[in-house]
Amino acid sequence: MSEQPLISVIVPVYKVEPYLDRCVQSIVNQTYKNLEIILVDDGSPDHCPAMCDAWAEKDSRIRVIHKENGGVSTARNAGINIAKGAFFTFVDSDDWIARDMILALYRLQKKSTADVAGCCAEVVCDDHVPCKTCSDGNVRMYSFLEIVRNNFPNNSWSLWGKLYRSDLFDRVPRDLPSHLVMSEDIMLNTFLYKNCKRIALSDCRYYYYFRDGNGAISGELKPQMVRDCETAYSTMLSSIDSNNEIYGYMIGCKIQNDYFLINSIIRNQKCMDQFARLRHEILQNLKLIFDKKYAGIFSQKQRFGTLLLAVSPTLYKWSILFRRKVRGY
Repeated sequence: MSEQPLISVIVPVYKVEPYLDRCVQSIVNQTYKNLEIILVDDGSPDHCPAMCDAWAEKDSRIRVIHKENGGVSTARNAGINIAKGAFFTFVDSDDWIARDMILALYRLQKKSTADVAGCCAEVVCDDHVPCKTCSDGNVRMYSFLEIVRNNFPNNSWSLWGKLYRSDLFDRVPRDLPSHLVMSEDIMLNTFLYKNCKRIALSDCRYYYYFRDGNGAISGELKPQMVRDCETAYSTMLSSIDSNNEIYGYMIGCKIQNDYFLINSIIRNQKCMDQFARLRHEILQNLKLIFDKKYAGIFSQKQRFGTLLLAVSPTLYKWSILFRRKVRGY
């Protein structure tokens, strides 16, 4: 096992007292042993700082950083700055991972010689989830262009559930927005993937994404979320030459995000002042939306919805609310 390279596991920690032990235990129990586990206490006001220190006393592989609260991006960056591993992986402190996740991702990276190796996630609402791992899952190789052309498929937008070559982070701009609570993952991944030749994504579910009903995946829409999405996508687009083929696909990804926001606005009846602006932005890109070149981003159903949004915003709103009533969400 001595030939295994050091892998740094970076865990931002903030107000996750009920879940922290579960998260850290799942990392400590990994079948891949040559780990550097970095717990970054982001000024958490509960018992998390003491819990992190207690874990460091139990396992010599664990290092703890205590810092003033600055948000998950600053916490993650603090971990990256001291990490010594040949590879980095990230775990959210309210989530946990299968015992063989890191070993599986390392083997996938080694076999494929990919710059990034990733897996899928199981979304869970409690602790009672079966160990859904696999040894021969489907693996697909992507370039950065293929990732964007397919609107970041198979959880490729997320930072969790990935194994990154550590040198990729040396080429990420130091001045990226660090205050975001929404779309921060996809923004950072865009800058990482730009420097990748090969990205290997497995459909095995080694990562357990915990949903308690209060997170961004299910919580109500807030103005900061809308602003953060705009900031993230503007930053991503500004880094790509407008003459590059990728630029058009990235515009498509931004429009998809506009759809997500506009539908969330309707469902939540929040941030209604942003509806007209987002609708205008979508309709400005009708030619792109209906271009067959972007079929990997926009479905026929979505294109029909665009026509409805153009002709009658009121009918479009009713259709979203009706769908919510039928589906229950």
